[in-house]
Amino acid sequence: MMLGGLYSLLFVEEYRESRRKRLGRSKFEDIFYYSGVYDYRLLRYLINFPIGFLISSALYTFA
Repeated sequence: MMLGGLYSLLFVEEYRESRRKRLGRSKFEDIFYYSGVYDYRLLRYLINFPIGFLISSALYTFA
């Protein structure tokens, strides 16, 4: 139950799901090719924050 809730929180947005199914797109295509800036917002934060933190930390170390 907990993993299903986490999956729904990260990867399921109701307004995107109906459109994705209607257009016949896979979940991967929808997330990486067709989603906008505000779609899958929590997933983008979880991916971009650690990457941005590592880049800024490396720049601070080398500067």
